[in-house]
Amino acid sequence: MDNNTVMKIAVCISAVTLVMSFASLVLTLTDDGPEEDVSYTMYFGMDPDSTESEMSELQTAVTGAVTSARYGYTIHWAEGGYASGDGEVVGGQRTLVVTIAFADGVFIDSLVNDVKTDFGLGPVLVERMGGQVELV
Repeated sequence: MDNNTVMKIAVCISAVTLVMSFASLVLTLTDDGPEEDVSYTMYFGMDPDSTESEMSELQTAVTGAVTSARYGYTIHWAEGGYASGDGEVVGGQRTLVVTIAFADGVFIDSLVNDVKTDFGLGPVLVERMGGQVELV
């Protein structure tokens, strides 16, 4: 094999290596990795003067919406509080805490907006937790 042929082979190998390196870099930069599982926890704070009947209606409505959408959930009542805009601390507020795994953000937004409208609630805290969520 003469030097000219060896040089052509070396250039071809270098070009192929360069193209493969570039393709690998592009794939690495555009790959978002495995799709992230998401779990949402929502905190629906009730007015301190809410009745047991109103709290029961809220829980029934949320549970119905979640099960109609075929999602699983964990739900419980908690006591919560917050600091208002003027610094006043408001405590002793009954809060419905709802956790839903494997749901999509569109459903969560719709659920929160519907509940706020239907029950006249103020802001609802929504936690979005990403990572590995699985049934074992």
